[in-house]
Amino acid sequence: MVDEKGTLSWDQEEPPGRAPARQPARAPPPAVPPPRRPAIPTGRPPPSGADLYVPPSYRPSAPSPSSPGRASAGFGPAPAARQPAAAPPPRFSSSLDEWQANRDASRAEAAQHEDMLRSRLEREPGVRPSSKSQAPQGPGYGEEPLPPSPRPRIKQWPVVKSLAIIIIAVVILSALQLHGELGDAREFLREDLSRGLPTYRIFPLSSEFSLNRIMTTTCRGGEITYSVDVSIPQSISGQQEIVELGPSPDPTRISGGYWNWSGTIYTGQTISVTISYHSKSYYYQWVLDAADSGTTAQVSSSYTKYLGDCWKFTPGDSTISGLAAQIAGNTTNVFEKVSRIYEYTHENIAYLSNSPEEPKSPTKTLADRNGDCDDQSFFMGSLLRAQGVPAWMELGLLYDQSTSQWGGHAWLRVLIPQKSGGEQVVDIDPANNEFLFRDPYRFTDYIDDGDAGHLQNYYVLWRYTYIGAPPQRADRFDSIYFRASSDTTGVRGSGPSLSTGPQASLWKAPGFEGAVAVLAIASIAVFTRSRGRRSGDS
Repeated sequence: MVDEKGTLSWDQEEPPGRAPARQPARAPPPAVPPPRRPAIPTGRPPPSGADLYVPPSYRPSAPSPSSPGRASAGFGPAPAARQPAAAPPPRFSSSLDEWQANRDASRAEAAQHEDMLRSRLEREPGVRPSSKSQAPQGPGYGEEPLPPSPRPRIKQWPVVKSLAIIIIAVVILSALQLHGELGDAREFLREDLSRGLPTYRIFPLSSEFSLNRIMTTTCRGGEITYSVDVSIPQSISGQQEIVELGPSPDPTRISGGYWNWSGTIYTGQTISVTISYHSKSYYYQWVLDAADSGTTAQVSSSYTKYLGDCWKFTPGDSTISGLAAQIAGNTTNVFEKVSRIYEYTHENIAYLSNSPEEPKSPTKTLADRNGDCDDQSFFMGSLLRAQGVPAWMELGLLYDQSTSQWGGHAWLRVLIPQKSGGEQVVDIDPANNEFLFRDPYRFTDYIDDGDAGHLQNYYVLWRYTYIGAPPQRADRFDSIYFRASSDTTGVRGSGPSLSTGPQASLWKAPGFEGAVAVLAIASIAVFTRSRGRRSGDS
């Protein structure tokens, strides 16, 4: 029973003189289970019983070091020196009201702890805490998956709309075609794009360079009697300035603008000729147009030597003369003739670098539709001569900036008479797309003088007779230095021609322009559709 002081007591006392009998311990009242601690979503298995939350009021106290022994329970005398043991603290409250108050406080503390954990979970991405007051059991306790985000709705573009756009565009193009409004566009496709897209080429205003030309011949038979003639380069006003020339060994003779070496060598012997060149080259441009040009009737008689047939020039060939008349038409203006023949050569003759040592004939170049710098120059020169325009070869070297090396090169000189009197000799390089200007990367060492023998000898420098095996020859150019000026100028040109490659037949095929237009319209329709989808998504 419970007395007024709130302590537990017995209903009756033991009779005096007897030791109090040991009473069996009364079972304590059942403990209220503590609230379960909310789970933390860490991906680990649920907590064990040792990890459950227990409020402080219900946590057992540690046993006192002075716990009572057997003597304190009445079993034998206690040691004299032992201090009386302190009573252990009560495990439960001695008052029902106090116990209930502690229970309510513990529940409040557990609820506060659960709210704290829930607020932490709400700050973690991808996890939504449960709305229940008690954490669920098993895997995934304490968390709820987020609902999947809705898929973006794509706005469908009907095929009918795309077809309608194409049909409308075709109708508009057809109407413009009937009224002749697409003439300029067709001209751009055929004339401008077929020649290559416009480019802007930069050249230095001048250059200074030094190089050595080394020619060798080795006798592999009994003996060789040789003779080699090399032209002596000259300065050209405003275009080229010869600073110094150094042939070695000394020439056998010098005559007619040529160095000559001749002699005899025997088995195993080698003759080597080295020529040192130090020169300056300048950018030069001729400003001419059809309004300033005269006619072929104004060509001076001193240039008639550059009008007839000679080595590799065949203006009298019926194929060449007929083609020249077709290209030039009825015009008598020399500038117009030169421009049209140059454009035809540039558009229809592709550059071929592995041409044989001796140039091809113009008819062979026309049949092959390709050729190197010599072949194109002889071909264009033959067409010009067939139209009464003087044209002749200019031969020399061209500096390659990418490899820093020199190589043999050929281009044309053309006479254009002036309407007001006088005449101008201009440079045209069909292989490099240079019309009426000269770049400072070239060096002229021979200009055709009208003598077919001299022109042929330039391509065949060595003339010899030998016994036994033919001689072994070599000819190379070694660059010492090349310095270009920092001042530059620009020239408008065009890129590689679309008419000189394998794609020429496709570009000029009937209906190709219409196919390009249809592809352009289809591209516009696809682009419009993609824009519509993006706007529908947004």
